[in-house]
Amino acid sequence: MKKFFFILSVSLSLLIGCAPSYKIIEYGVSAKSLLANREIRNLSIKQDYGITILKVKRKGEYLDLLRKNTKILPKDTLYLLGTSNKLYKFRRIFH
Repeated sequence: MKKFFFILSVSLSLLIGCAPSYKIIEYGVSAKSLLANREIRNLSIKQDYGITILKVKRKGEYLDLLRKNTKILPKDTLYLLGTSNKLYKFRRIFH
């Protein structure tokens, strides 16, 4: 599956009343991705990049509950929340 990014032009700052402009992106995990076959707890995405994984879509269905031991698999689609700058940095590292 080809990795892709789709930026939703959603400004959550209007919804939650905070200063920075947050965006949600859709991130497709490829087999070669540094995220593939790793548990969420070992990724430190929130701590290192300030990005939250909102949902994981696998085989057309959304995972109900994300836990620290949830494994990210190739062909998963992640829905990520963060500021534009932090999402840009994330995409450059995990392209």
